[in-house]
Amino acid sequence: MERPLFPMTYVSISQRAFTSGSHKNLEAIDINGMDTGIDYGRAPCYVKVLAVLEKSKTGFNNTVLVGTCNSKGQKAAVLCADGVERVLTFAYTHDNYIGDIKVGKVYKQWEVFYHEGTTGKATGNHIHLEIGLGWQYKKYKDSYGNWCLKDLISCDKVFWLNDDHKIVNRGLNGYVFPTIPKSEEVNMVYEFKLIKGSFAGVKYPTRQTSKGKYDTTKYLTVGDQFWVDELVPDGQFWIGRMTNGDHAGRWVELDPRYFEFKKV
Repeated sequence: MERPLFPMTYVSISQRAFTSGSHKNLEAIDINGMDTGIDYGRAPCYVKVLAVLEKSKTGFNNTVLVGTCNSKGQKAAVLCADGVERVLTFAYTHDNYIGDIKVGKVYKQWEVFYHEGTTGKATGNHIHLEIGLGWQYKKYKDSYGNWCLKDLISCDKVFWLNDDHKIVNRGLNGYVFPTIPKSEEVNMVYEFKLIKGSFAGVKYPTRQTSKGKYDTTKYLTVGDQFWVDELVPDGQFWIGRMTNGDHAGRWVELDPRYFEFKKV
């Protein structure tokens, strides 16, 4: 399962949540990269563009909403820094131009897709960043008059750092993020495709163990595809966790006689 990375190479949090100005009553951070120029923002994990809110249409600023997904653009949870698996939406704001970003586009982890800017009420180049639970497609006006995502969550519960990150300027600004070695493979996802049999059962064991009582069976037809991560052998079967569809997050038992698979 992917772990969302802090979305800039140069880590400088210029304004914390709940401080002053537009952040006085808001769970949001400003990030401003290496210097006063225009730095770039990256995808923290696989994300799908859910909404492109241009200043010319909203009158506020240029905002892009992206939701956590798998490599196929299907909704998927990520493993957050506090150990909780969540489906999230990230709201990036202030880029000077977002006309090249299209709804439905999928960006892989660490891919550049956004830039710092000054649209809206911004006095210097930076990215205003919010993180909300679930997939969200617009911002809402809260009781303080802020236009923001719903169900906001603190960045230090979500982001990880790795060896590519460089702490500069204002640095972490009091936040603490766990670090994962660059050498550690965190994006292992496998695609499965049913290749024989009119039906084949994909059984769901209990979450606590890879063996034990199986409470549900999903039936597939030839050609059906799905994706799992954390794939491990279990006797004559494979055990993995589904990353897409209605059963995302459920552990499955797979009979290799019926499936072909590959890394994606």
